[in-house]
Parts: sequence; C-alpha cells; structure tokens
Amino acid sequence: EGSAPPPPSRESDPPPSSSSGVPGGVLPSAPGARVALPCPAGGPEADGDDPASASTSASWSLEGRVLEPEPGRLVPLNGTLLLGPVQPAHAGTYSCYRHGRLVRRVRLLVEAPPEAPQISCYRKSHHSSVLCEWVPDRPPSPGTQATLWVRHWIGAGAGEPTRADCEYVPGRRAFSCPLTLSGWDDEDYVASACVANSVAGRLGPYHRFNGYRCVRPDAPADVTVTSVAGRPRWLNVTWSYPPSWESLFSLLRFQLRYRARGSTAFTTLWPEAQSSRRQSHLISDAWAHVDHVVQLRAQEEFNIGEWSDWSPEARAAPWTEPRAPVARTEASKAPQPPPAFDHFTKFPTGQPDEAGSEDHPRQLPTGPQYSFLVAGGSLILGMALFVGIMIRYWRTWKKQSKLKGVKASGPPQCPWGRRAAVWIGPGPALASLISGPGPAPPRTEPPTPKPPVNGGKTPRDGGRGRIV
Repeated sequence: EGSAPPPPSRESDPPPSSSSGVPGGVLPSAPGARVALPCPAGGPEADGDDPASASTSASWSLEGRVLEPEPGRLVPLNGTLLLGPVQPAHAGTYSCYRHGRLVRRVRLLVEAPPEAPQISCYRKSHHSSVLCEWVPDRPPSPGTQATLWVRHWIGAGAGEPTRADCEYVPGRRAFSCPLTLSGWDDEDYVASACVANSVAGRLGPYHRFNGYRCVRPDAPADVTVTSVAGRPRWLNVTWSYPPSWESLFSLLRFQLRYRARGSTAFTTLWPEAQSSRRQSHLISDAWAHVDHVVQLRAQEEFNIGEWSDWSPEARAAPWTEPRAPVARTEASKAPQPPPAFDHFTKFPTGQPDEAGSEDHPRQLPTGPQYSFLVAGGSLILGMALFVGIMIRYWRTWKKQSKLKGVKASGPPQCPWGRRAAVWIGPGPALASLISGPGPAPPRTEPPTPKPPVNGGKTPRDGGRGRIV
C-alpha cells in the first residue's frame, strides 16, 4: 500500500526513534503539552503541491470515531492534526485518511515518565513481614508497574537478588512491597525498586536496612480523652496497642503530647510502660474550661527501631462544675405588671403593689443613665470643693488685713532697760506708769547725769553702781 509513513512528531520535540526506547507508531506526551500529528500524502493519488486539495482530502479519526474541528483540536491546510494542551482523555489511537485510504496510524500516550522511587523498609513488629514503601509526588498512571530487588549487603549470602512485586495503595498514596524475612534475622540487606509505565522506567537508589532493627510500629489505637468528675484540671487518657503489634514477648513504650486549644506549644510526657494491652495516663495540669488536643506515638521498649507516626488528634475539656438550675415558681411564670416609676428619677420605686408584695425591687440605673448620674455627681462635688477652698482663703486674707491695720495704728513701742529709765525720769513717773493712768505730772527737764561711782562700774560690770 505504498511506502511506510514517516514517524509522528511532537512540537519542540525530536521524532521518536528506536534509540529512545519508544516503539514505532507510539507517541508519548506529558499532560499539558501541545502535540502535532502530521498526515503525509501517500501513493500515486498524492495531491502534489496544492495545499487546498491536501487539506480537503485529509481526515482524522480517534478509535474509529471521525474527529471534527473544535477548540483545542485543529486541522490546518497541510492536514496535520494539532492538539491543544493534552490531557489523559486525549490518549488513544489516531488514524489519518486521504481520499478514503489510511495513510497514518499513531498511538498517543498522555502520561509523564514515572518518578525515581525513594524507598524505606521497616516491619510493624518482630514477627511481621518487612515492608519497603515509597510515596510518589503524584498518583501513577494506569498500567504503571513496580518491582523490588533485595539481596544481602555483604558476605556469602550476597548473591542473586530476590524479587518482590509492589502494589500501589490509593488510600495511603504509596507503593508497598512486602518482603518475607525471619523475625530475628539480625543481618543487613540492600534493596532497590524499579517503576515503569508506557513512557519510561526509573530505578531508585539503594536502601540499606537491618532485618531485626527495622521495627517501626503503627500508631497507638483507640486514643480516648475524658474528664474527671470534681477535678477541673484533670484529663484521663486511655489507648490500646496497635492491632499490628503481634509480639507477645516484647512491649512498647509510648510518648504522649498535649496542648490547649489555640496554643502551638506541646507538653510532652513519657508514661510508664504497662504490661496490659490497654494503657492509661492522668494529666493533672490541664487548663480549666479549655479544649485540649492529645496525641501518642509508640516505639519498641528497648529503643529498637523507629518511632511510629503520631496518632490522630483526640480532643476533650476538663470537668466543669455544673450550674444549679434556677427554680421557677408559678408566680414567676405568670405575666407581671410593669413596675411603678418615680416622676423624678424615672427608676422603679420598689414600692409594694396593690396586692402588698414587692415584686419589683429597686434597681440601680444602668447604661447611659447611670453614666450621666456619675458625671453629674462628680461635677457637683468638684464645685463644692472649689467653693470651700475659696472661702477658706478669703477668711485667711481678711484676718491678715485686720492684723496689719492694728499694727499700723497702735502706740510706738517703748524702749526698755537703762534708756527707758532715763527717758521716763525719776521714780514717781515710773510708779505712775506701773500703777496705771493718773493725772499727768508736770513736765520737768531730766537732770544732768552724774559721773558713775566706783570707776564707772555698773552691776552688769560687777560693780555696785546704780542708776539715778
């Protein structure tokens, strides 16, 4: 039926070849890429150089269904099929016809090459199988296959690797590869995984692990947090061993952490190991009236292996003392008349009603009314204090004014001592001054003072002179 058509090509990518590992007639493409599928002219009925004839003679079909031009899909003049950003729905077998004759068939694969697996191997108990797992960044495409290869690290047993099939678990979004080893096999192994799809294959790096020390249990199960009656800061935490822990001769140790709602800092505790499968611990320093978040994780009791993941969050609040309900009587349930108001205060008076019972006790004003009264009382108190201070200062000023007037109009102060005796004169005048007012004596000139006796000594000087 003519010469073989050239291989399909993709925009900005070289045509697939056998050296790339892609078989002929298969075109891989990553999601979101633009793809061009050319339709060559074949046989003696070729349209030559007429573009219009080449465009009208070319037709495309997908899985036997004729394709019509639509957004994201276009057939230009040369008959090439252009596909917009491709998605997995565009995958399939495309066929090109010219004049009713098949000239091209190509299978389009819309998927990205797989990621290189980064595995980690562990066992959930000493007697369980070893699981080698990895979590890809995106879900694998349908038809993706994975295989695990394991062998001894060194020694005589380091020979041909052991092969194990892997399976993708959608619930965990991980590839899981079970490997059967002895529970007490204290030897080192090396493992590597290979994952492949219809586009390409990837081999991951080697991972070394020990068959005995690779224990990593599951998180504790049935974590429950409850309050303790009468204790406003206590929380009782209970949990169980994970069902996957099958060892009857070894225990688990646990780590507990908790925090109050709204806080980001955890408080970590190390509960004592207990022989029972059901464990419990009492938290005695929780915040009152606040919900708390509690989580636990487990590890082999002799610190062998790794810690498990944290358990899902369990929430609870400490015990709160219930409030006693207020008893309602029949009288309180019945509609009550409105309270009487005072015309001055506009507040309930609290006076007994016609039946003689005080149903409406006096209430304190609230809201803006109460604020107004407080402000008014403060203003009046301040004014009264100001007036009192002004009156006190006024009285003090008046008293000082009177004292100044008396001092200015009083008699001159008399000299005292020897000068006073000389100025007053002889004895009668002095006696009249002491005895009180009397008839004014005749004014006489003071006598000329005599020279002092005893050499001028006075009684103050130690002499016996006297004043005459």
